[in-house]
Amino acid sequence: MNPTSQFTGTTEYDYGYDENTAPCNEGNNFRRFKSFFLPILYCLVFVFCLLGNSLVLWVLLTRKRLTTMTDICLLNLATSDLLFILPLPFQAYYASDQWVFGNAMCKIMAGIYYTGFYSSIFFITFMSVDRYIAIVHALYATRIRTATCGIVTSLILWLVAGLASVPNIMFSQELEVEQSLQCVPTYP
Repeated sequence: MNPTSQFTGTTEYDYGYDENTAPCNEGNNFRRFKSFFLPILYCLVFVFCLLGNSLVLWVLLTRKRLTTMTDICLLNLATSDLLFILPLPFQAYYASDQWVFGNAMCKIMAGIYYTGFYSSIFFITFMSVDRYIAIVHALYATRIRTATCGIVTSLILWLVAGLASVPNIMFSQELEVEQSLQCVPTYP
């Protein structure tokens, strides 16, 4: 018996390319769902975060004196959250269609978004470290947990957040991808 004789019944496939073949359209249902669902979600998040953080800012600025480190941290965290959600209406329209706001707005919105993103992370971390110092090192905390120290630290954190977002500002640009304008980061 010939060892290759057992494979005589195999099927040959045609691997030729037919130029009249259309691409698969199964992803269109997801795109349609995404273009409907994401704008609604972004708008709801924007409205609730705008109301909640504006209320926090209003209470902190009008009803309370910013004398403690916690108040200063909350003020900065609410501000960074507002900065973080500011681009959401633009992203809502972008999710439903394409980026129509131009290259300058692409860079500005990326800068605002990432500055809010990084500053939120930094201020939550700062609040955690502040709470740790207040609880574990209570005697030492009374000397360093002053309003002046909180303001100086907040200014430094805002500066670091702004510097951390510079690469995102520089590399974000409006590009045409598959006959659609998109605001995307393009790294060298």
